[in-house]
Amino acid sequence: MRGRDWVKAGQGWQAAESTLRLAGWSRNRRVIVMRRQIKKNLAVTRQPENGPLQLSFAELGDDITVYEWWSLFVRLANPEQHTEAITSRPLMLYAIGKQTRHAGQTRLTVSSSHAEAGKVEQCYRKMAVFFKELWSTAEQLTTPQRWCRILSLALVKYLRGRQLQLPDCLPAPA
Repeated sequence: MRGRDWVKAGQGWQAAESTLRLAGWSRNRRVIVMRRQIKKNLAVTRQPENGPLQLSFAELGDDITVYEWWSLFVRLANPEQHTEAITSRPLMLYAIGKQTRHAGQTRLTVSSSHAEAGKVEQCYRKMAVFFKELWSTAEQLTTPQRWCRILSLALVKYLRGRQLQLPDCLPAPA
């Protein structure tokens, strides 16, 4: 990530190219890694005096701490435990994926050489079941309703199993 071979790839992205040959491969494979800096706040939390912790996507002020997407993603994998990005990213991202298509089916195979690959596989399978279930009802839900379901799972520890609900709309001023 600190190398100097990064080139601009457009729309704020940078890319680096290299080759990789893992044990068991007969030849080198081309690898392209892309990155970009997050420039905007994505989700925020705030805890008013004598009040519960609140999650919102607006009203940024000095008393608000910003969540990053990675924190929410890892909470989907393990909602009961906070995991630091410095340890969870290598565990959950350093793997090789291969997509295959056959007979109208698309399959994604992920191979990891990490010592805790089995633990990661269980986490990804759990998330896959959740998103498959969400996908089956997604047409009936609005985008905010889908986000409520996703955030309810990611933040189950703080919500104590309660499902997030969209707030009632206020009537228009008279």
